[in-house]
Amino acid sequence: MKVMLFGATGRVGRTLLPKLLAQGWAVVPLGHEDIAIEEEPHVRRLLQAFHPDWVINAAAYTDVAGAQKAEDLAMATNAEGAQNIAKACALTGAKLLHLSTDFVFDGKKRSPYQVSDRVATLTNPSVYGMSKAMGEELVRFSGVSGVILRAGWLHGVGEDFFVKLFTKALDADAPNPFFVVDDEVGVPTSVDALTDWLMAYLKPNPKPTDLSVVHYREAGPQVSRFALAKRAFELGADATSYPVVRDAFERALKHLKASQDEAGFRPKYTALEATVGEGWPAFSDWDAGVRESVSAHVKRLG
Repeated sequence: MKVMLFGATGRVGRTLLPKLLAQGWAVVPLGHEDIAIEEEPHVRRLLQAFHPDWVINAAAYTDVAGAQKAEDLAMATNAEGAQNIAKACALTGAKLLHLSTDFVFDGKKRSPYQVSDRVATLTNPSVYGMSKAMGEELVRFSGVSGVILRAGWLHGVGEDFFVKLFTKALDADAPNPFFVVDDEVGVPTSVDALTDWLMAYLKPNPKPTDLSVVHYREAGPQVSRFALAKRAFELGADATSYPVVRDAFERALKHLKASQDEAGFRPKYTALEATVGEGWPAFSDWDAGVRESVSAHVKRLG
């Protein structure tokens, strides 16, 4: 099978690429330094030259806070770039697996979002979420066949929620009390488990004839950022053999306090309802994924 991977140097792409190569497939990995996906002719010519069976679009501008001040950049990558890739796929007959996010919703529901729920292109409090929602709409209008795969609260690679949390806790000037927002609710997603699921989906080389939406939601209850931080510090304190690290985590746990998101540009509720398809691989348990990510991060702390 021939696969073209956009966003190969990003959080999902770095984890997915070795798994694709291990199958012996012909893979073209492309990072932002290789191609600007907002330039449609370049994208089109690449697909016409390689003629992939599948294109995976893991390219995205993911700086949620930064997007509030860089709307043009977020839209160029997450909306225009997604459209260019989708149109090139439709032109060449390639199937598209487009990675999206729970932030396409405005967060006003208090029950898990269904694949049929309307995305928020105008009412989204997040510029990042709005740009991804616009990208989804443009992919739909392109005529491409494949899958839009939504997942939320990615962790396990790069500077994720846990790295930021642990770095703050280990700071000699760590605040007391230690505040974490309690009014954002969702479901964590392990990047490693997500990419394993993607591989299990792609291995039979499915031949979709239309465009569907899939919600990747790991098993387990929805959780607030505050409750997730508490769980991470508990797991981290158990995982480390270094007294300085353990003391920092236990101190953070002792002084952990719930707060409200004052910035207001993140959707408050983004839990997804899992999509179950016949013959599809099962979704992993999020607590097991969090345990693995926390353990890996703690080991790197020394």
